[in-house]
Amino acid sequence: MLNAGIEGLNRNAKEAGLTTDSPVDVYVYPNYDDLQEAVLYEPAWVGGQAYPDENIVILGTSGSDKNWDKNTVIHELTHVLVGHLTFSCLGDVPQWLNEGLAVYSEGPLDAQFQMPLDQAIQDDKLLTIRSISGAFSEVSSKADLSYAESFSIVNFLIETYGQEKMTALLIALRNGMTTDDALIQTYRFNIEGLEDAWRGAIGARPRAVSTQPGAQPTPTFVPTIVPVSRGLLPNQTTPTAIPTSSLNGQPTEIPRGRPPLALTLILLGTCCIMLLLVGALVIGFIARNQNRKEGNNA
Repeated sequence: MLNAGIEGLNRNAKEAGLTTDSPVDVYVYPNYDDLQEAVLYEPAWVGGQAYPDENIVILGTSGSDKNWDKNTVIHELTHVLVGHLTFSCLGDVPQWLNEGLAVYSEGPLDAQFQMPLDQAIQDDKLLTIRSISGAFSEVSSKADLSYAESFSIVNFLIETYGQEKMTALLIALRNGMTTDDALIQTYRFNIEGLEDAWRGAIGARPRAVSTQPGAQPTPTFVPTIVPVSRGLLPNQTTPTAIPTSSLNGQPTEIPRGRPPLALTLILLGTCCIMLLLVGALVIGFIARNQNRKEGNNA
C-alpha cells in the first residue's frame, strides 16, 4: 500500500497537477465491516474515506483483491490532494468532479463501473451531471453508475482540453465561483453544455430537455469509495405523492377545516363572561374611589 500511495502521488502530480507538501496519514482497517463500524451516517457501500482538512485517509481492505486495495489508496489520496488545492470557505467542488478525479487517478476504469456505464449508454439511462453534483445515491447500483459517469466526464475533459484546463477549473471553484461559472470561464460551456459535449463524445443520445426545474442536490463533504464487494442493499421504498383532485389538469386548493359550531359558541361565551367580569371589577373600583372621596369631603 505504501508503494501504491507513492505511485498515486506521482501520477496525480504528472497527470492532474495535484501535489501536497505535507504528510498524509493512512489508517487501514482489516475489512470493510470494521471500517463502517468506525464511521457514522455513511452509506452501507462505503469502503474508504478521505479527510483533506486533517490529512487523513481511512480505508478497509478487500482481503482478496490486492489491485483493488492499491486503487483504493490512490483514490483516497487523490481526494486529499484535491482538497488541498481547492480549500476555501467560498465554494465547494461538485461530487462528480471530486470523485471523477479520484477514479481517474486509479487508471483505466474497472469492469465493476464500466459495465453499468455501457449499459446506461445503451439504454439511455445516464444520470444527469447536475444530479451527481451532490451526494451519491444510497443504492449501490446507482452509486456505481455515478462513479462511472464521474470518471467518464473527467476523462473527457482532461483528454479533450488538457490537464492545465482542469487545474484552472479547480482554482476557479476555490475562488468561490459556482460550478456553472467556473465551467464557462474555463471551457466556455455550463453544466448542460458539458453534458451535451460529453454525451456526444461517448456516443450517448442527446439529453432530454425538461421545462420543469430540477431539485438541487445536497453536497456531501466527505469523499468516499465503493468497496470491491458488498452485499445487496435491502429494497428501497420510494415515497409516493398523496393524490389530490384536479380540474382540467389544474390542481385544486384543498379547503381548510373549520372549527365545530359548539366550540365557537363556547369560546364566544367565555369571552363575554370575561368581559363582564373585567367590566364589573372596573365599575366596582370606580365606585369605591367615589365613596372614599365623598367620605373625605364629609
